[in-house]
Amino acid sequence: MMLANYPVYTMLRAADVGRARQFYTETLDLSVAYDMGSVFGVAAGNGTIISVYQRDGSRAPENNAAVWQVDDIDSVARDLIGRGVIPERYEMPDVEFDDLGIATLGGARALWFTDSEDNILMVTQM
Repeated sequence: MMLANYPVYTMLRAADVGRARQFYTETLDLSVAYDMGSVFGVAAGNGTIISVYQRDGSRAPENNAAVWQVDDIDSVARDLIGRGVIPERYEMPDVEFDDLGIATLGGARALWFTDSEDNILMVTQM
């Protein structure tokens, strides 16, 4: 399985991404790994990242339980679909999905799917 070769991290939602950024950087003293405004990541141990995104009123994923950072999302998407995974498509402003179910979000691309327990999982390429 392709995902066994990629690191996984968590992605948390925030009602106020500025307040969350302050908590993670000041209270927990974690450094910012990336910042795209409404989405940011803080570095944790061994190269892991906690990502936090602004939750709005759109029909977006409620919470990504786990996120894999990959280098070829198209290949990973084809592999997952070949294994029976059905990509999720969410209604979000300014987000379009391609034929594989991959969304383009600014400079990143993402594929969402659920596990057997309805946890939302994500594969992303930045």
